[in-house]
Amino acid sequence: VEVLHSALDASKNGTAELERKYAAKHEEIEELQCKLTQIGAELTAANKEVDRHKIIHSKQMEDFESVRQALIDQAALVAEAEETVESLREEVRLKEAAAQDLVGSLEQQMLDLSAHLAEKEGECQDAKSKHAQIKVQYDALSTRCSELDEE
Repeated sequence: VEVLHSALDASKNGTAELERKYAAKHEEIEELQCKLTQIGAELTAANKEVDRHKIIHSKQMEDFESVRQALIDQAALVAEAEETVESLREEVRLKEAAAQDLVGSLEQQMLDLSAHLAEKEGECQDAKSKHAQIKVQYDALSTRCSELDEE
């Protein structure tokens, strides 16, 4: 009976020790579960932050793409404007050349007309001189006719 009591006491002591160990392990498990819950909450918060950054990044990429496309459009407009400017410059060069030709032609016509005018002025002077001679002759003939009429 003593041996059984002793074994029972040892069993009780062993059971008490196991219960203490169990309680300690259970407490450790609860601490780990608390830590796990805390880590889960932190992970959820971190995931939300990552999602927020993904949204911001996505918006920034949209903005970047929009700006990039606007720059491409601007570059196309600049290229088109440069082509238009070059075309207009060529047109101006051609018109300047045509204007120079026209000015040269008009200057030559003006010289020709000036020479023609000088010739006509000479002819006019000759005609005036002849007119004056004819007038003198007419006056002389008129006077002679008057004299003859009187005789």
